[in-house]
This record gives sequence, C-alpha cells and structure tokens, in this order.
Amino acid sequence: MNIKPLPNPNLLTSKTGTLSTGELLQHNSTQVTLHNLISVLGEPNVTDDPSKVTASWQVTIDDEPCACWDWKGSFRSGRVSTWGSHSKWRELAEKHGFNYVSI
Repeated sequence: MNIKPLPNPNLLTSKTGTLSTGELLQHNSTQVTLHNLISVLGEPNVTDDPSKVTASWQVTIDDEPCACWDWKGSFRSGRVSTWGSHSKWRELAEKHGFNYVSI
C-alpha cells in the first residue's frame, strides 16, 4: 500500500465514510488518534477551518485520491471522516487495525 500526500491538496470533498477505532475486543484493534493517523498518513497537509477541523489530509492511496479529517473533535470519539475509494480505505483500515464504514 503506497500512501503519498497530494502535492496540491485542493480537492472539494464531502464525507463518504468513517474511519474509527477498531473493536475493543479485537486483539489487533488500533485507536484512531492524531498520532496514529500521522504514523499512517504523514503530517496533516490541508489548511482547514480551525473552528471545525483539527487535522486534515489529502493523499493518494495506491494512486487514488483520498481525504480524511477530524470534524468538530471527532478524534475524541475515536473516528474521522473520509472521502475517496471505499476499497482503499477498507484496505488501509484492515492493515492498521481500524474499522471503516462507507456511507
């Protein structure tokens, strides 16, 4: 899985899924935290409205554009909003012990 920051992160996105903390009973569950997302996606690379978003990324996952952001403190509940390829977010979630739900 190849993850790279978008060189010009200016995609217009809307929520198409949620990345969340894995089931607590699973041995390989990982919490969705800023630290854990930075270790997977790199440093946040999108300047967003600070009254609504703490951290935001626009990346490619295996050359497919994807985005992820913390909407109004959703990190505190162990989840972030996502946009982009459902299959790529699902693959990333499985690899890193997160849950992914498309909407």
